[in-house]
Amino acid sequence: MCYNHTMGFTRLNRALKQQRKISIDTTFIFEYMPLAPESYTKVYLAGLAFAQNEDNELDEIALKLDLERSVVMDAFLYWQQRELVLVNPEPYSIEYLPVIPISKQVPKFDKDKYAAFNDQISLLIKRPLLPNELNEYYTVMELTGLEIEAMLIIIGYCIRTKRKNPDSENEKEVDGRYIKTVAWSLATEGYKTFERVSERLEELELYADDLKLLFKALKLKRHPDQNDRRMLSKWKKEYGFSQGTIIYVAKSLTHKEIKPLDTLLLRYCQNRLTSIKEIDVYTVEREALYTLAKSFMQTLGVYEPYVWAVDTYFSGWAALGFKKDALDAIAAHCQGLPYGSRGLKKINDTIVATLAQKGIFEKGAVVKELATMSGTQSTSFSSAKKTDDTVVIGEGSKNTVSRTLSSEELDAMFKEVSDDDL
Repeated sequence: MCYNHTMGFTRLNRALKQQRKISIDTTFIFEYMPLAPESYTKVYLAGLAFAQNEDNELDEIALKLDLERSVVMDAFLYWQQRELVLVNPEPYSIEYLPVIPISKQVPKFDKDKYAAFNDQISLLIKRPLLPNELNEYYTVMELTGLEIEAMLIIIGYCIRTKRKNPDSENEKEVDGRYIKTVAWSLATEGYKTFERVSERLEELELYADDLKLLFKALKLKRHPDQNDRRMLSKWKKEYGFSQGTIIYVAKSLTHKEIKPLDTLLLRYCQNRLTSIKEIDVYTVEREALYTLAKSFMQTLGVYEPYVWAVDTYFSGWAALGFKKDALDAIAAHCQGLPYGSRGLKKINDTIVATLAQKGIFEKGAVVKELATMSGTQSTSFSSAKKTDDTVVIGEGSKNTVSRTLSSEELDAMFKEVSDDDL
């Protein structure tokens, strides 16, 4: 097969040329790219870049991407099926087309290829399907590479799981949107063949009873869906939590939903906590850090978000060896400083880091060192008193604006944190 040397191998459609710039359509990124083989996406993007230069060739793309010439050609055929490019056979060249959302495309499918599928899906759903309904299933299979047999077993799985829903009376309530959502999800996770999909669905069905117990712990009234099953699978397989630990954490939540539970389990996983005992110890320690952070910032008259402050500074200070009384001494020392010097970052960089570098962590030694650093006697710390709670709203060479916060106002600030953040 030959291609034209006088015209670029890849070129832009007239509508794209008139834009006078090259951009990647977000529809391509969010709808097409997640479903395409990685090498095919590379070919599409490289070809689009090369199309800016009218003098480009097929071999240039293959060489640049370190791909076989045949792979590049297969990739363009793939994108032609998605109606994103037009492959011209004589002379062989590629024309890029405007990106159309998948939902607005009018695809053409091989009726013979899907004849058996049409018969099987009608038996499973127990009603005849309209042509546009069938086309939507074909589109999922074509775009994701999902095998026909894999799609059929997914449909059967969706019907079985809906039958277990006490709110459902029959399988007619299983609409196509639910089935396609499950199919897309499995395919994008790499489950495309009959064998792989079968294994995955069997695994998910094993969690049915566990999900019932979890929903009971969370006091959720809705029926578990595919996302809930995937979450539970992740918590058990990837994070390594037992069913008992997951239930225990779920019961401890104030906001009893799947998302807060996932956030908390991720934090425990990142801290390598898998048992209930480890989680309890961590929770007590974290509650102590929140109390410490509140006291520290109230002394300074400043406010920073709880979670950020604990994660960014206080947990690290505690890990270094600073006890509460030592940090209280640091707060008392910084209390009288200008507002710009009372921020947590400033204190961390100028005071805490210096003390840690010198190996000073105990209160007595901290007080002496701070006295030396400030050029005052250590006794000044024992008599230091908090004069006011001043928060500077704006600072400059002129017109410094500030106001004094009452203890009640500060307490109200610190109570904003959710119990689930502890």
